[in-house]
Amino acid sequence: MTKVSNGLWTNFSRKKEESNKSFSPEYDLDEDDKQQKAITDLHRRLCHRQDPENFITLNTINRYLQAHRWNIDEAEGMILRTLEWRTKHQPQQWQCKWCIETPGYHAWRQVGFDKEGRPVIYSCFAQEQAKSDTIEDTIVHMVYLIENAIATMSDSNCTWIWVLDCTGIKMSSSCSKLNAKVMNLLSNHYPCRLGQLLCINYNWIFSSIWSTVKLFLTQQTISKVRLVTPAQLKPLFKDIFSVSLCDWLLDEIELNKSEQLSQSQTNFWMQPSQDDKHDPRGCQDYVTRYLNRANTILDSAAQTNRTKRIHQPHPNMCFLTDHSYANNSNGVDTEQMLELVRKALKDVAE
Repeated sequence: MTKVSNGLWTNFSRKKEESNKSFSPEYDLDEDDKQQKAITDLHRRLCHRQDPENFITLNTINRYLQAHRWNIDEAEGMILRTLEWRTKHQPQQWQCKWCIETPGYHAWRQVGFDKEGRPVIYSCFAQEQAKSDTIEDTIVHMVYLIENAIATMSDSNCTWIWVLDCTGIKMSSSCSKLNAKVMNLLSNHYPCRLGQLLCINYNWIFSSIWSTVKLFLTQQTISKVRLVTPAQLKPLFKDIFSVSLCDWLLDEIELNKSEQLSQSQTNFWMQPSQDDKHDPRGCQDYVTRYLNRANTILDSAAQTNRTKRIHQPHPNMCFLTDHSYANNSNGVDTEQMLELVRKALKDVAE
């Protein structure tokens, strides 16, 4: 049985009652009513499906309908294929063995939330230990991030923000086959999850990559990507983020511009010394809730009681917070993980 958020269902039901006459064949439906009817009809089709993960929520239905231009049959088909894909490959349990074996291999990490409560992910090429990106390692870490960002979302929110700091970007970061696989996976199994992608400190290398990536994106996704100039950076961040996260991002970005990164910035997953005023792991709100050992245990217990998955920070931070993830990560089998990912990618709908 599918799970429905009380708040969302109340909102959908209220709108349905307000436009009840519009659902009758003798009335012309406006756009909002058509979309509301599509959500209601598709929920009716799916509500009796076995769904132990509670994947098919009203947010899920809404996202897939948007991605398929409110075509109910197409959205239903892709939801069912995603449900089968998730059941078979268990992406919520993936672990980034590359980061486990080489700390800091990937620098992408959740660092806080925007003013709307959306998870904010920050990444900087200058901080990562990876010399080049492959399809397997990029997708595993990306899926790990998204799945764990979803674990921090409220019932009324379904998107995340990505701040992409292009400082340190190299030509080896570009791979057309990788771009195609990533976009195919996101569009099929994580549609309409991206709220905004803010690209900063970009150069000609990024521009070249972006010109290729755009070929695989819908206009809807392209509209969410913003190339932010230095002059726009601070005003934009103040508008989108809380004061604490805005200040954290501005400091983090500036520190990562150094030709030689400090030890604290290089080992971004470690708690800084008392002499350092900046914590590269994330803004204080995020660190307090998810990285402080005592709070992590309490928060984990609370999430378990809600039958909601527990958020896990960057893999290397997990080891340092005594998180349950760390207890299970030492035994990650490299070949087994690679084979799992290859099968999952092969099963991604074309």
